[in-house]
Amino acid sequence: MPDAHTKSHATWDCLVAIVATYVYFLLFAQYGFVRLIGEHGGGAAAVDRAMAGMGISGLLASFATDFLLARVSAHRLLRVAFAGCGFAALTALCPHPPVTLLASVMVGGFTGILTVVLAANLRRFITGKHFGLKAGTATGVAYAICNLPPLFDGPPVYQALFAAIVCVVGFVAVRLLPHTPPEPELACPALGNADFRSWGFISLVLALLALVWLDSTAFATIQHTAELKGRTWGGSGQQLLMGGVHLLAAMAAGALVDAGWLRGLLVGTFLLFTLAFRMLAVWGLEAALAGPLYAIGISTYSVVLILIPSARADLPGLLPARWRAALLYGVAGWLGSALGVGMAQHLHRLPSELMVAAGLVVAAGLLVGQRSRVRQ
Repeated sequence: MPDAHTKSHATWDCLVAIVATYVYFLLFAQYGFVRLIGEHGGGAAAVDRAMAGMGISGLLASFATDFLLARVSAHRLLRVAFAGCGFAALTALCPHPPVTLLASVMVGGFTGILTVVLAANLRRFITGKHFGLKAGTATGVAYAICNLPPLFDGPPVYQALFAAIVCVVGFVAVRLLPHTPPEPELACPALGNADFRSWGFISLVLALLALVWLDSTAFATIQHTAELKGRTWGGSGQQLLMGGVHLLAAMAAGALVDAGWLRGLLVGTFLLFTLAFRMLAVWGLEAALAGPLYAIGISTYSVVLILIPSARADLPGLLPARWRAALLYGVAGWLGSALGVGMAQHLHRLPSELMVAAGLVVAAGLLVGQRSRVRQ
């Protein structure tokens, strides 16, 4: 069994891996890659193809990772995933359409492996108290880094190169993780065993699918619409403010999960999104709080997303952690983000219809989860 010193180092190495994973996905996979395609002369059709390739490969890789984790060590899969993600970022620098499509498939596939393996084993590496706060802090640090003005507004080529460097950092951190981590401890008092059986878990996937789709659509729409971007990420001051809000909100969300909150955070995220988007659509330039409210919602559900898969040990009758991570990141993560970014290429506003649809899915998911817990 690893001693206390080894466990402490494992926790820090895992937190670095979380930061590297989120920075890669947020700065490059969801943002810089789309900008890079535009710089290469690709239009909405090229982005749609890339998002389709990324989403399909991410979905397939997420489910394939469930199979791989039963046969290959998490340590080795994480190293392969970080190396593959870095190579994909460098490949994307080539402007030829077939290479761009290949890069999108690699980005989706290797990021799918990375997120599933990391989320499924998170509690094995982050030991001791304050599991949610630690993971939340790492998530918030990643968002804060991505909002640094030189990175956020930098050329997409720089974003791709930075993403590759981040993967090197993640690779090194993973190499330092212990090869025989302890069994995960009880991590999330907010969820019971019923939440990891059939409909209970499906309800969480549905709620997060709606939030990821909504967020991805909104963020890409904002970045492609000068008026909306000006009210949120329109300058260095606003970007630094958003980064700070992201960090504090993620830490608060992690602490609330430790205190027994989780499903309430999903409802709160949707309400924050609704208020922020309504302010942007109606109040116009006076909606000073719209950006920070939106950032709080993003950080909140991002923390929940990474904590859920390892929130219970692999007990009899429950979905194994690797299945939970595969379902959550495959369906909610990849389908939601790919559909959202693809939809945003054809929008210049935040449609109220999308908000209503997302609200119905969140409500349906939470209702299904409540009924499942009552029956069990």
